Amino acid sequence: MKRIIFWIAGIMAGVALFAGPGVAEDVAKIGVVDFQRFLTESNIGKAAQSEIEAEGAKMESDLKGQGSAIEALEKKMEADAMVLSEEKKEAQLREYRIKIGDLKALQQKYTVALKKKEQQLIGSVQQEASALAAELGKKEGYLLLIEKNAVIYYPTAIDVTDHLIQYANEKKTAPPKKQ
Repeated sequence: MKRIIFWIAGIMAGVALFAGPGVAEDVAKIGVVDFQRFLTESNIGKAAQSEIEAEGAKMESDLKGQGSAIEALEKKMEADAMVLSEEKKEAQLREYRIKIGDLKALQQKYTVALKKKEQQLIGSVQQEASALAAELGKKEGYLLLIEKNAVIYYPTAIDVTDHLIQYANEKKTAPPKKQ
């Protein structure tokens, strides 16, 4: 019985000696990427955000111009209220209501267009970030890179977002254009 235990202990020691280095080399390298931080801090994300903001500012300027025209019409209606006939007052009021309806429709159209543009640009940044993460993962020998929102817990030591942002900033300067 002692001989069997001795042989088993010897075999286990041998396996541990020979298997140890091989197992240590196959340590899984896993990283976590925070896409939201990538979007706000990388050059690609900043370029997309500035494009969205510029589009929004242009639309807002257009809406303000139409709002000013409506205000001018309203002041004109107030000034002409005593002198105009009922028919002309009704015509001005109809024109005023039409312009307000047009402004609301344009505002809704711009809101939808801006959301669509935002989704498109963020989607292209996300695709670019995924491609860059795959490149970085292969280059750095990662077994797995996971998006932060898909993870319940992770130690901050495996967060590779800064490294990915730096890698992206070195490789790319603007998001790909999709139109």
